[in-house]
Amino acid sequence: MKKKTERIEYNSSSVNSSIYNFETKELIIYFQTKTGYSYENVELEDYIGFSQAESIGKSFNQFIRNKYETKKFEGYEELKETFSV
Repeated sequence: MKKKTERIEYNSSSVNSSIYNFETKELIIYFQTKTGYSYENVELEDYIGFSQAESIGKSFNQFIRNKYETKKFEGYEELKETFSV
């Protein structure tokens, strides 16, 4: 059975963690600044490039930023529900 989502915590100065939904291709990124964004229709190849890179900040700029439609989470409570932070 394939997993539906994957959550990764990063040792990064910019990105705290991410959740990728393999079925919907939604990528949610929670930043160290306690802000979060949802990216729609993220291709698996871009997600893998982002999540497995040595520098998560650089890979975010290369594979995700300005490439996918984005929704900002409106508040910390909404992030808390999504990330259980």
